[in-house]
Amino acid sequence: MQWIAHRGVSAIAPENTLAAFRQAIALGADGIEFDVQRSQEGALVVFHDATLERTTDGQGPLREQTLTELKRLDAGSWFDPQFASERIPTLVEVLECCQAHNLRLYPEIKATQDWTRAQVQELAVLFDSKMWRDRTTFCAFDAVFLDQLHQLAPALEVAYCVSSLEQYQKVWPKVQDDGSGKVVLSIADDLIAVHPHWLTAAQAKHIPVLVWTVNEPVRQQQLQRLGVAGIITDEVSAHSLAP
Repeated sequence: MQWIAHRGVSAIAPENTLAAFRQAIALGADGIEFDVQRSQEGALVVFHDATLERTTDGQGPLREQTLTELKRLDAGSWFDPQFASERIPTLVEVLECCQAHNLRLYPEIKATQDWTRAQVQELAVLFDSKMWRDRTTFCAFDAVFLDQLHQLAPALEVAYCVSSLEQYQKVWPKVQDDGSGKVVLSIADDLIAVHPHWLTAAQAKHIPVLVWTVNEPVRQQQLQRLGVAGIITDEVSAHSLAP
C-alpha cells in the first residue's frame, strides 16, 4: 500500500511547495500528490486554488498571472514565517526535486476544461518517458480530460477522482470495462465509508483504489486492512504504521 503525501507534507510545511515535497521525501512517503495548473502564458505550475489569496500574498485568479509574476509571490509565510522564501514551483522544478528518489508522483490536473488537445499532448509527452512512465498516476475530476490523456498516452496510469455518487455512477462503467491495467479510482474517504461495496467491486476487477484525505491513524489502519492501494494524507508520519 502506498502512503501518499497530500500536496507534500502539508501538515508541517506549506502545501504544494518544494519544502513540503522535500519533507515527504525525508519522511519516507511512497508517493507525492500535487496540483498542476497553467499560468497566463501556459507555463505548468504547481498550485491548488483557482485564486492566489489563500496560500500566497497575491490576489486574483492564477490563470491571469504570468509565470514571472507568480514567481514573485511569497507562497510560504501564510503557513509560517520560516517559509517566507518559498515560491510557487513550476512542474519542472517539482520533477527535478523528485527524480533522484524512489517515489511515485500523483499530479492532479486542475482547470481541465481550459486545456487544449495540444496542451494535453504536451503533458503526455513530458511524462511518457523512461524516467516517469512507470512512476506517475495522473488524477483529475474531469473524466473527459482523463479519457483524452489515456487515449494519447495509454502507457500512463490515470486515476478518476470521485467525490459524489453522481461521479461514481459516471466513471464506474468505463473503469470496470477498461481492461488496460492503467486505470485507478481515487475516492473520498467519506464515500468509501458509506459505500464500502465500491471498494470490493473494484478489487474484484483488480482496479486499484486510492482514498483521500485520511489523517486519523485508526481510519488509516482500517483502510490498510481493507486492502486499499493507497492512502492520501497530510500526515506522512503515518507511514510508520505500514507493516
